[in-house]
Amino acid sequence: MVEHEGVAPSAVRTWTADGARAEPALERSPHQRELEAFLSCLETGREPPVGPAAATASLRVALAAEQSATTGDPVAPAEVTP
Repeated sequence: MVEHEGVAPSAVRTWTADGARAEPALERSPHQRELEAFLSCLETGREPPVGPAAATASLRVALAAEQSATTGDPVAPAEVTP
């Protein structure tokens, strides 16, 4: 469940299905959370939650969207090279 009371990050509260309070997604930037997860993987030896193939696929989608916005033409992710 998500409850929203305004635009400030502290105005968002979330709860898991069992009623526990979850960390609000907006308290830290996505970049900060990504860096913290990466550093945690380095420190613990765990595999990152997103592997190289998924990261490359995501990058292809972003690059295709950017190229499409620039050219005004449809661009398939398979058409771009990261």
